[in-house]
Amino acid sequence: MRGLLPDGAVLTVAVDDTLFKRRGKKVFGAAWQHDGAAKGPKPIGHGTCFVVIGLVVELPFLARPVCLPVMARLWCPKQEQSKVDIAASMIRLLAACHAGRRIHVVADAAYHGKALRNLPATCTFTTRPPTSAVLYDLAPPRTGKRGRPALKGARLGTPKDLAATADFTSSPVTRYQRTETVRLAEITCLW
Repeated sequence: MRGLLPDGAVLTVAVDDTLFKRRGKKVFGAAWQHDGAAKGPKPIGHGTCFVVIGLVVELPFLARPVCLPVMARLWCPKQEQSKVDIAASMIRLLAACHAGRRIHVVADAAYHGKALRNLPATCTFTTRPPTSAVLYDLAPPRTGKRGRPALKGARLGTPKDLAATADFTSSPVTRYQRTETVRLAEITCLW
């Protein structure tokens, strides 16, 4: 990694899972599972599922960034740990190995949950909330009165509600080797 990123650079990490199609009685962890690459109306396949985290880097001979896998762990259906729990533990390990470095983690909509609340302060986690998510204002300051302090502020609504009233600005974004202008809004809130 030292040759791919300058010292002190922010680490961009991608999280996802992948299904390796395997059959047989002696294949540990093999089961019918979600397969995002499956064709047809039912995206399922039989095999082993690995949660993978990869480092996103830009190489001088390529026009687009690439993701280099750095950790993977087997996930089995009906086990105590969810895919989100496994991803959070691998992110904590990566943060411990790179103490002091900022780490920006990106994942698809399947990766959200309580396990991500306890990530180190040097980590940020970006994912898409479900459409049914309810967002709240930040917790108000402590009042000094007896009783449990408020953990969240006023209800702001769903992402759809906030999008209807948000103040959007135009910004250039490079994606898929093209620079396009997109509309962005930033709202600090609790999910």
